Amino acid sequence: MSTSATVRWEEGRWGEDSWPIPTNTRLGFDGVGIQIWANSPGFARWGEALWGSGVWSTQTWISVSCQVLEAQYSWGASRALGLLSQAQGGTMQIRTYDPDRVLDPANQSSPVALDLFPGGYLRVTYQSSVLAIAILDTIEYSTATKEGMLGGTDPVGVLSNVSLEEPPANPPTTLRAFARFLVTAAALRYVTVEPDPPEGDPPIGEPVETPLGTYKIWDAIVQASIDALNFAWVGPDLVMRFRSHGDPVDRGLQIGLDGIAPLELVTSSTADGIINDVISKDISGPQTTYHVSDAESIARFGRHTLDRTTRKVPNHVQWADRVLADRARASLEYLPASIVPTTPAQLAQLVSMQGIELVRVRLDEVTPQLNVDMRSIGLQMAVDAEGWRGAVLGYQSAVQWEEDTTPPPVQVLVPQIVGTLLSAATAAVQAVGLVLVYSEVISDGTPVGTVLSQEPPAAVYVTVGTTVTATTAIHTVVTTVPVPNVTGVAEATASAMITGAGLVLGARTTATNALAAGLVISTTPAAGTIVALGSSVAYLVSTGPVRVTRSVVSTKSALVARSNTGTNLGAGAATDLPVGLYGGYIYRSLVEFVPNFANVTKLVSATLRLQTSTQVRIAFGSSPKVRVQRITTAWSEGTSSTPSASNAVVYPGPSRTSTGEVVAAVTRSENATQDIDVTALVNQWLPLAAGGGGLVNRGLAIIAYTESNTSYTTEFDSDDFATAGSRPELIIVVETV
Repeated sequence: MSTSATVRWEEGRWGEDSWPIPTNTRLGFDGVGIQIWANSPGFARWGEALWGSGVWSTQTWISVSCQVLEAQYSWGASRALGLLSQAQGGTMQIRTYDPDRVLDPANQSSPVALDLFPGGYLRVTYQSSVLAIAILDTIEYSTATKEGMLGGTDPVGVLSNVSLEEPPANPPTTLRAFARFLVTAAALRYVTVEPDPPEGDPPIGEPVETPLGTYKIWDAIVQASIDALNFAWVGPDLVMRFRSHGDPVDRGLQIGLDGIAPLELVTSSTADGIINDVISKDISGPQTTYHVSDAESIARFGRHTLDRTTRKVPNHVQWADRVLADRARASLEYLPASIVPTTPAQLAQLVSMQGIELVRVRLDEVTPQLNVDMRSIGLQMAVDAEGWRGAVLGYQSAVQWEEDTTPPPVQVLVPQIVGTLLSAATAAVQAVGLVLVYSEVISDGTPVGTVLSQEPPAAVYVTVGTTVTATTAIHTVVTTVPVPNVTGVAEATASAMITGAGLVLGARTTATNALAAGLVISTTPAAGTIVALGSSVAYLVSTGPVRVTRSVVSTKSALVARSNTGTNLGAGAATDLPVGLYGGYIYRSLVEFVPNFANVTKLVSATLRLQTSTQVRIAFGSSPKVRVQRITTAWSEGTSSTPSASNAVVYPGPSRTSTGEVVAAVTRSENATQDIDVTALVNQWLPLAAGGGGLVNRGLAIIAYTESNTSYTTEFDSDDFATAGSRPELIIVVETV
C-alpha cells in the first residue's frame, strides 16, 4: 500500500472514482413496521413523556397497522474528520400508505391518537427486530392519497438542544462519569450511560466557561470525548456509549467480496479536517505550541490550527501528538455511495454497527484490487419497494494508510444473561464468540438453573474468546422446575433441553405450521410452567408448510382505446385484448382474477399466463413488449365488444401503480402461450400476516412498453374467447398451513 499512497499524496487529491459493480438482488422490504411509544393511562404531554416521573414507566410500544412505502434514517457523523469526528443529530423519515387513518393526527378514533404528537417516540422494525428510534417532530397525512409522512430526530438531536443554566460545579474528571453527571443534572430520564470499561474511564479536561443559560449538554460531552480521543453516540437502546479512536472494533463487517454488495463506491483523499498546528496550554507553565514537523502539509494545504488554550487537556503533549499523527496529512475517505444488503443477517450487521467500527472494503473489479480497512463513523439506511440500500461513512487515517497497520482483535458486546436460564445463557454467550463457565449457589426462591450474576457485566466490550463467569441457582432439595421454552427449536435440541431440565419426554404429535419442518411448535404444559421434577412434557412438532399450486381464469376483462381524434373509448365482452399503437388507436387491456388466498402463509410465485390471439384488431409489432401494472381502483368491463365512449371503462382506464411493475417481451407467434412473472404485483394482495401488502385486488393492466411506438404492438385472447384453454389465467404457488 505504501507505493499507491505515495502516488496519491503527490497528486494532492486522489479524486472521486466510481467503478461499475454487478447488480445484486437487494434484501426485500417486506416485514418493515412502525411502532409508537403509547401511554397506557391516557394522554402524555411532551414534558411528561420525556422528563417526568411515573408516567413514562407506564408506556409501551404499540405496532401500527399500515403499509410502509419508504423509510430512511441516518446516525453518526456526516463528515470524516478523523479523531475529531463526533455524532450529530440523526434523522428518520417514513412514508406510509394508511387507508385506515391510523397515523392521521386529525383522526381522534385512531388507537394511537393520544400519543401521536411531536415529541412522541417512534421506531422502525424489520422482521420484529428494532432498527432505529427517533423523537417525532413532523406528522403529515393526505386524505386524498391516503399517504402519511413521519419525521423525527434521534436522541442526539434532542440532547443538542438541552442546556443547563450554568456550568456545573465540581464535575467528575473522567469521561463516562462526567456524562452521567450531566445526564442526571438535566433530569434526562430516557438516556443512560454505559458502564466504565475494564481498563478504566479516561480523564478529560475542565468544563468550558459559557454565559448563563448556554451550557449545552451534548456540546460538553463532545468536548470531553475529544479530550479523551473518543467518539460519542446514543444508540437505539437509548444508551450513551463511547469508543476510543485508537481502538476500533472489528465485527467482521465487509463490503465487497464475501460481504455486503456495493453498487457504487466513491473514494477520495481530501484536505478537509486537516490539523497541522495544535496550540495547547501547559498546566504547569506558559502556553506551548505543538506543530507538525512535515512542512509539506502546511505548504500544500495551509496552516490549520486547533486552539485548545481555553481548555486544559490531560496528557496534553500525548493528546496533541495523537491528533497530529492522525490528521497532519490528508486522510483517505470512503463513502460507499450505494451498498445493498441481500440477507437479514447483513442488514443486522449494518444496523448494529456502532461508534468507531472497522469495516473491510474488498473489491476485485478494479486493478489493482482494493483491499483496505476503514473506520466507520456514520450510517445511512433506506428502504422502499425495491428493497434496502445504505451508505457507510468512514475514513482511513494517514498513519494507517501509510503504515498498513494491523487491525485490532475482534471485540463483541457481552450479552445480558442475569435472570435467564443456564441453557439460554450458554446459547447467548456462545452466539457472540465468548465462553461461559459457571458455579452453583443455593437459592431456594429462584428457579433452578437461573443465572444470578455474571462477570464481565452486560453491555461492555471484550475480545472474542473471553470467558464469562456466572453463578446459577440450585435448591437444597430440588422438587420443581420450569418447563423450558423450546418453541422454534429443532426437535433433537428441544428433547435435550426438556430432559436436561429433569423432565421426561411425553407424547410427540405433529402439525402443519409456518415454522420449518422439525421445529417445535409448543409444549404441554406450556413453557415457563412450574412442574414437579420428573413430570412428562408433551410436544408438538411442525411438519412445515404445505406448498400447493392454485390457478384461476380471469373473471372479467376489458379493453380501452384512444382514437386518433382524441376520443376516449372502452369495450367489454370482447374476445381479444389488443395492446399498443395500431391504426391510429392506442389500446390498453385490463384483466381481473379472484385467486384463493385462504390459509396462505407465503406466496412463492405468481404467473400471468396469456395466449396471443390471431391478431383480430391489430397486427404484431416488430418487437412486441408489454408492461404489467397493478390496478388500484374499481372498474367494470362494460357490455359492448365495440369500442365506444358509452362503455363502463374508457381510456385511459382505472388508476394504476408502477410500483413493482413487470416488463416482458412477447412472442410474435399467434395462438402461443406467454408466461409473465407477476409475483411482486400479486404479493401486494396477500394479507399482511402472510407477508403481503394487504391491498385490495383490482386486477392487472397490460399496456405497451412505449405507447407511441408501433413496434411494441401485440394482442391476447380474453376470458370471452371460445376456447377455455386460451383464456387469461393466474397461476400461484403458495405455502399453506
